Amino acid sequence: VIVMPTMQEVLIFDPPELVEEIVGDVVQSPGALSLLAYALSELYEAYRASGRRDRALRRTDYERLGGVMGALRSKADNVYQTLEPAQQATMRKIMLRLVSVEGDLAGRRVPMADLDYSTDEGPRAHIVIERLVEARLIVKEQDSIEPAHDALVRAWKTLHEWIHAVGRDALILWQRMGPDADQYARTSDSRVLWSKNPNLAVAARALKDPQHAFNAKEVVFIRKSVTRNRRKKQVAWAIAFATVVSLMALSVWALLERATAEEEKERALLSLFEGLSLNMNEGQPGSLCVHGLCDKAPP
Repeated sequence: VIVMPTMQEVLIFDPPELVEEIVGDVVQSPGALSLLAYALSELYEAYRASGRRDRALRRTDYERLGGVMGALRSKADNVYQTLEPAQQATMRKIMLRLVSVEGDLAGRRVPMADLDYSTDEGPRAHIVIERLVEARLIVKEQDSIEPAHDALVRAWKTLHEWIHAVGRDALILWQRMGPDADQYARTSDSRVLWSKNPNLAVAARALKDPQHAFNAKEVVFIRKSVTRNRRKKQVAWAIAFATVVSLMALSVWALLERATAEEEKERALLSLFEGLSLNMNEGQPGSLCVHGLCDKAPP
């Protein structure tokens, strides 16, 4: 795989042991053949850049590249550093989306639809993707992109710094939000929105950061979820307030009814005693006097 193409191009390895060294650098890596092809391509480009005519792929060039991993890191850093600041921010968003952090770091395939950002950022994303494809750092298919090598995800220090700054938990949250945001974008079904999901508060805080990595669908999903959640809380508070007011009104009504009942009871008793007193004084039939009790009554 290594030697035959170089023989066809009349190239040699100097020293010959360089072949085994390169194989040893890539053999344990996922996608070893594609990584090997990349290393040989970079080594050949280093030979061409040297201006030599000896047709030798030298170990000194390989070491200058930093080996396979060093070549990947250097190429990624070079692409990033040649971009404008706004394009660098877009490249950061794209590369973070191409990383799976659940378990060991690995690359992940991302639909092109997930790279639809704001109107201003859309053209920048297209430029960045083309630069990464030209540098053979990502592979672009008709409707998706993915890292060309998992080794890039594992070896690129700048990407690791971005992951650390954002946090693994935040990246996992974004990736889990994706399917719900996609479904809401297709159906506008409010039942898909997050209301009781505790991660909504985390996403809402992250959205306030100008450097957030949410795409256009996710931004809409978060804002709609927050609005719906706020509205539900307002309704809940209104119901609670109305309930408290109703209970207070019922309590006041009960107190008034009790006071009225006590007042009526007192009036009834007063009326009864007044009637008894009148009968006793006048000796009317049916009064106490009829039974001979008036004589014993006080004057």
